[in-house]
Amino acid sequence: MSFFQKLGNALSRFMYGRNGSDQLGWAPLVLLLVVFILNRLLNSRIGRAWISIREDQDAARSLGVKVSHYRCINFMTGAIICGTMGVFLGHYYMFTLDEGFSVLSMCVVGGSGTLLGPIVGAFVINGITEGFRFASEWRMVMYALLIIVMMWVRPQGLFGAKDS
Repeated sequence: MSFFQKLGNALSRFMYGRNGSDQLGWAPLVLLLVVFILNRLLNSRIGRAWISIREDQDAARSLGVKVSHYRCINFMTGAIICGTMGVFLGHYYMFTLDEGFSVLSMCVVGGSGTLLGPIVGAFVINGITEGFRFASEWRMVMYALLIIVMMWVRPQGLFGAKDS
């Protein structure tokens, strides 16, 4: 057995465990990495441009911010993160799912405009999913009701920015 095969086997055992069941061990590491990268990005020139566009698009444009350019970067960053997380989720489930409504409800409940909001929303929505497992066919109705209540009570979400 060559060095590269031994290295590949060792990395495989580290990543997936001996029987392939420890795939969620990477989730907290990837979450911390993504939060770290987004925090660095939001504190950079690009992040300041995103915040200025969010606050007042016309004022940002008048200060020389290329609004369409930074919106394109924002869209691409979100697509990269979603695609990366979709790869991990698809690998974990061994098939792809239509989880779009769940992800949307995580962002709405947690709030947008912060890094903590969608993370808290993910815990809340997953807690509701596990708590109401007995009513599996009514789960989407519960999500919809939760989103309606959140829009009435706290439109910015649990941890959303004040102006989002």
